[in-house]
Amino acid sequence: MDSNDKRIVRLIRVSDELGVLAQNPEFVSEYAGLSIGNTKRALLQCKELAEERNLTKEFKFCLDELDHSSYKVGNGHFVEGAVYAKTVIFYFMTLL
Repeated sequence: MDSNDKRIVRLIRVSDELGVLAQNPEFVSEYAGLSIGNTKRALLQCKELAEERNLTKEFKFCLDELDHSSYKVGNGHFVEGAVYAKTVIFYFMTLL
């Protein structure tokens, strides 16, 4: 993984944000949906990177799973949704 790639750095930053939220339930209800949205945008910025590394199938899987995280948050499972989204992003980053 090229640590200087701005796309990856942004993905790590929003992933860290999700981790902080998941550990602070008083904030997670307000910001979980927004953070998952930011995470999805950061992941979309990595689309070219996924294509360059032949990870398009895994990339689509991650996008679908982030939709699942958003669904959890929309149903009031804020911490679970944030933790799940962080797990999805961690999985994607391990592939890079």
